[in-house]
Amino acid sequence: MLDVRDIHTYYGNSYILQGVSLTLEPNRVTGLLGRNGVGKSTLVRSILGLTPARRGEVEMDGEALTRLPTHGIVQRGVGWVPQERRIFPSLTVEENLRINGRSSSANGACRWDLEKIYALFPILEERADSRGTLLSGGEQQMLAVARALMGNPRYLLMDEPSEGLAPLIVRDLGRIIDRLKGEGMGILLVEQNLHFALAHTDSVYVMNKGRVVRQLSPEELREDRELQKTYLGV
Repeated sequence: MLDVRDIHTYYGNSYILQGVSLTLEPNRVTGLLGRNGVGKSTLVRSILGLTPARRGEVEMDGEALTRLPTHGIVQRGVGWVPQERRIFPSLTVEENLRINGRSSSANGACRWDLEKIYALFPILEERADSRGTLLSGGEQQMLAVARALMGNPRYLLMDEPSEGLAPLIVRDLGRIIDRLKGEGMGILLVEQNLHFALAHTDSVYVMNKGRVVRQLSPEELREDRELQKTYLGV
């Protein structure tokens, strides 16, 4: 499992994450919900070492990741789909994918290559020679997910993947998440879209002001209207 324990993260003097703990497991999608500005994306960046925590630990299957550089964390099997997508606009779809290609690690993780990526994302094969600037928002999001998979991660951190997408694209994205889970991947799904999160998660953490305030099942959150109103603004 990927275990985050008592993470404290600052931006300068601003105390953003105030002792956050959560666990990701294979074959499970874990939701991270909360209003804008409560620290969800900062937690993702802290796991990846992009915004290092001042205190706390991140371990994957017992191996400490906390003090590794970001590329070392990625090499050990943690993938990232950033909120801003961050594809390379001047490169073609295939170049974006190849630049992140990495063979499977010795743990037997499923090996993602171009053939399997194109089978999962047929639109990307059709647009293989198109530059990133010519892709629609939905195509860019699919490329961001596919590029992360090319690194053959065991755990995937997805930051607001449904943001700004048309309903049909969101539905397709949900199917992809379900398939990745079924193939053994552990996924952290950071979301503002409550309906989407509830449909595709196995457990949910709710954050407020840099802390986890509740851990519960999607069914419990669906029934708890007061919690939704207080912490999610629904």
